[in-house]
Amino acid sequence: TKVKEFLENFGTELTEAKKEKLLKKLKDLSLVRLKDEYYLKIIDFLPTTANDLKVVLQAYPVSLPKKDMDSIVEVVSEFAP
Repeated sequence: TKVKEFLENFGTELTEAKKEKLLKKLKDLSLVRLKDEYYLKIIDFLPTTANDLKVVLQAYPVSLPKKDMDSIVEVVSEFAP
C-alpha cells in the first residue's frame, strides 16, 4: 500500500555530506520562491514525485509551477534510496 511505502522510506536519512550536496544542488536550481526552511523540509522527506512534494510543502504558503516541481523531484531522486 501507499502508506506502507511511505513509512518504509520515511526512516531514510542522508549523511550530512549528502544533505549538503543535495542542498547545494537544490539551491543551484535558483528557484526564487523557496526559502531555506522549505529546502530543509524537502531534504527531510526526500519527495520523489510531484505529488509527494506538494504534500511536503502544503504547510507553507508557496506554490510552484510544474516545471519547478519536476526539477526539484529530479534532483531529489538522485539522492533518494
